[in-house]
Amino acid sequence: MRYTISGAIRRLGRFMLVVEVLHLVAYLRFAWLYLFRRKLTVAGDAGASVAENTILHNLKGMRRSITRVARSNVLIRPLSVIPRIQTDLVNKTVLSIGPRSEAELLSLMAHGFSWENIRGVDLISYSPRIDIGDMHELAYPDNSFDVVIASRVLGYSNAPGKAAAEMVRVVRDQGLVAINTGAGKLDEARASAIGYVPGSDNEFRSLQELLDLYEPHVDQVYFCNDPSQESGPKGGPILAIFSVSKAAGRSHGVTGQ
Repeated sequence: MRYTISGAIRRLGRFMLVVEVLHLVAYLRFAWLYLFRRKLTVAGDAGASVAENTILHNLKGMRRSITRVARSNVLIRPLSVIPRIQTDLVNKTVLSIGPRSEAELLSLMAHGFSWENIRGVDLISYSPRIDIGDMHELAYPDNSFDVVIASRVLGYSNAPGKAAAEMVRVVRDQGLVAINTGAGKLDEARASAIGYVPGSDNEFRSLQELLDLYEPHVDQVYFCNDPSQESGPKGGPILAIFSVSKAAGRSHGVTGQ
């Protein structure tokens, strides 16, 4: 049986399903590209839509984000087993918005997406796979991607509706958007300790508030979590994976949770 180079890379990539292996690979690439080759690039102007201190906060958390890939995996794992794309993951194009490090991109590869079909975009980058750009003004043509994943990025936006519209624009009709929020605003003690408050004043309190940003283009909701509906202590991220309808006006339904 003949193996292609890309096929061999995909098979090796599956070892990164073991989180310690993923951390090691991500750290080695970080050390080579950022620490040794000094490849870091930072956006010159974040723009008014980006919350104050966003670049500073994400620069400080770049290395730490490698070991926090679980925040992205709550989207990547269910995304990778949705039947409509599972059988053809290798050919699906993916845009990762605001990944900070390569860890999220490597996790996408570990779950079956092809490395050559994965792009990232961020205000900071040390990786040739992560373009410098603003999620409010993405420099990609309409209908460029089959999947857009945006983990914990809306908290850094002063104009989340504008960011959501850009995600809808660059994803293909019936493509998938995977989005989540943080677990809540930073408490005063920690904000005082780091010397600033990262993120915007916008805060989502329910799944419906999050989905409303994308209306009327939300078609089918395949996976979601709404802590506002839980009994007892509230917590955890609000998240949704849904298909996008470019034909406005379709109502959405939930197929699984």
